[in-house]
Amino acid sequence: MTIDIENNREELGLPPRGKSRGRLVLAAVLVMALAAGAGLMLGARDREQRRQDFFAEWQELVRENDPDQYRRKLGELEKLRALLLDEPPVRLFMSRIYLHASGRLPAQQAYYSQALSELEAAVRLAGNRDNNAWQDEVDNLRAQIYTETNRHEEALTALERQGAKLQHTEGTRLSEKVLWMNSLAYLSAISENPRVSDPEKALLLAREMVAAEVALGETTPARSPALLDTLAAAYYATGDSAQAVRVQREALQLADSPDLSVYVRHYRDYLRAGKSSGK
Repeated sequence: MTIDIENNREELGLPPRGKSRGRLVLAAVLVMALAAGAGLMLGARDREQRRQDFFAEWQELVRENDPDQYRRKLGELEKLRALLLDEPPVRLFMSRIYLHASGRLPAQQAYYSQALSELEAAVRLAGNRDNNAWQDEVDNLRAQIYTETNRHEEALTALERQGAKLQHTEGTRLSEKVLWMNSLAYLSAISENPRVSDPEKALLLAREMVAAEVALGETTPARSPALLDTLAAAYYATGDSAQAVRVQREALQLADSPDLSVYVRHYRDYLRAGKSSGK
């Protein structure tokens, strides 16, 4: 699912870099590590260059604020990915890139479809891969895609499978558990499916994961805007619009500018709900 980037960069053969950009950064390192471990780095200089170009391009993509430039850079990534179609880890990471694009550009459903298509291609190419990190990332992506496309029972199944593995895997990092809790809490908060919706459970998980992330300090020295966004959604689901507004405001203050759009949208929703209810 995720690995500790900074403590493993030298082991993975990665160059030093600046601060983490969250789940996309963790996924990128996972992709490169899995490719190396599976023997997919073929040693051909041109293929290695394409791979390096691919990851350099997404670093530019996630920093891009202008929608037109974002589309252009996404197009460049798609061209590079077309040269690496036989590499399951690259296809897996492309799935996450399309999920990222769904939060930045219009036509969200189209990007969700592309994300699912890339994920299924990665799984098909990989075959029966006995690798916990790979399967965790596959389950995590399935859960995110299904959550955003209203396939909530399938999302819950993927998260329950992932959670069971985390419980029975020695050496599971707290950061991995926190990210799993984040996905489960968000799904439980936003779903309208009675077999999935559980606002109280969402709030319990969200409070626990935010406290764990602060104590851990493994990914960021301060509270994560992504986790606070989920905590706000949990407050909103339990009917506490005032707390949702307060927490979402904090998420906005901590978020990088390219990530603001989804947080602003949620903030406005909670603010409207609070005004309507008089809270």
